Amino acid sequence: MLRVRALGAIRTIGIGTSSFGFGGGLFGTPSIGVPISTSGIANLFRSGITSSIRGTLSYDSRNDRMFPSRGWYNTLSAEIADPDVTFSQNTFSRYEGTTRYFYPLWGPFVFRAKLEGDLIVSRDPRGVPIFERYFTGGIYNIRGFSPLSLGPVIRSLSSQAPDASLNNFLVGGNVQIIANAEIEFPIFDKVGIRGVVFADAGNAFNLEDQYCKLAPFNVDVSKNPCKNPLDISAYRASWGFGFRWFSPIGPLRFEWGVPFWTLPGEQPIVFEFTIGNFF
Repeated sequence: MLRVRALGAIRTIGIGTSSFGFGGGLFGTPSIGVPISTSGIANLFRSGITSSIRGTLSYDSRNDRMFPSRGWYNTLSAEIADPDVTFSQNTFSRYEGTTRYFYPLWGPFVFRAKLEGDLIVSRDPRGVPIFERYFTGGIYNIRGFSPLSLGPVIRSLSSQAPDASLNNFLVGGNVQIIANAEIEFPIFDKVGIRGVVFADAGNAFNLEDQYCKLAPFNVDVSKNPCKNPLDISAYRASWGFGFRWFSPIGPLRFEWGVPFWTLPGEQPIVFEFTIGNFF
């Protein structure tokens, strides 16, 4: 089945320069502190109205929309926010593509794979604003890592004091690549409980020169704002297991992710819970 869909959206963004945080998921996510309002970093944090139009093209050959075991589900989308086209105060163009594949391996074992590539650019010389950038990690994309903890970092002053120190600030990327593979199988099929083993890989990447110039010294390659998606060493990967209960209120996911390697401050195993299907 081939579908075409067009949508419009208007969002009002208000950001202060003292504190800012991202929230999401059932248990919330870590806050991301705003750097001081000097230098080009402050350009990430700007308020205004975002008015955009978005078009989506999808192809769906799955044998079941809720519990597929065979077929493809592919989507391509483009979103434009531009003062000359949509009267938006924030300017960007976003392009996203996702392909999902389902295949029955043997008996009740179902193999699932997903590959996602997203890009957002802006003709505004200040670059893509922080609230439109990509932050990866967590149960919605790369399991085994704290939510929104992966991606490039830049140097930022810790305060406006003359003797302020330099800290690493998670700036996010304007590109993200995510790959997921899993095998799902029944545990107690009569009550809707199924098991899953999985492997994930991906990261967010920065392609904007102004933030490459602020790369920290001796930072891990996966957090370097000068690395692009063609550098395989900049990707993070994990494996894990879990179970899913297709309950009366919807699919419940309980999953434990294990990074193949950890950096300082990362946990060796991360448990997360959410509501909804992953694929």
